[in-house]
Amino acid sequence: MSLENAKQVIDHALNDGDYLNLLLSNPAEALKSYELTESEKTMFEGLSTGPYAHARRGLLEIKKLILAAEEFSTDDGDVGP
Repeated sequence: MSLENAKQVIDHALNDGDYLNLLLSNPAEALKSYELTESEKTMFEGLSTGPYAHARRGLLEIKKLILAAEEFSTDDGDVGP
């Protein structure tokens, strides 16, 4: 499941400062071992700019969105791809 992979990227970045720096400086390299959708890759590529200029806060906000999406999917009875 892609959302689970995105959550793993976030947890990795929150727990490993070197990985967070790699994610911000070279997202393609940081994400190459994760199976993500193009939109998820784009989301992580934009992490160091715009509304996510404070990367740690941005990661926490993205994680909240992922958890909410998972909860909605479970509550709605839908099973994601």
